[in-house]
Amino acid sequence: MRLAAITRLLRALLEERGVLLFRGLGMTNEQQIQFGKTLGTPRHEHGTDITKVSSDKQASPIFAEYTEGTFFFHF
Repeated sequence: MRLAAITRLLRALLEERGVLLFRGLGMTNEQQIQFGKTLGTPRHEHGTDITKVSSDKQASPIFAEYTEGTFFFHF
């Protein structure tokens, strides 16, 4: 499968499901940004290009409380 076909497939899945999860890729922040650009235009929000999803207030000061509040919703 060619890169363009894979990109179209991933974009369609993202639009259908609203989220894609890739475990254990070990990507750097720059690689994540480049990957995101293959799917569309990444959004720069809250002063960052990468949003860490964590309930740890040190790791994710903006979203820690929100993440805790939605934890069981995602299971």
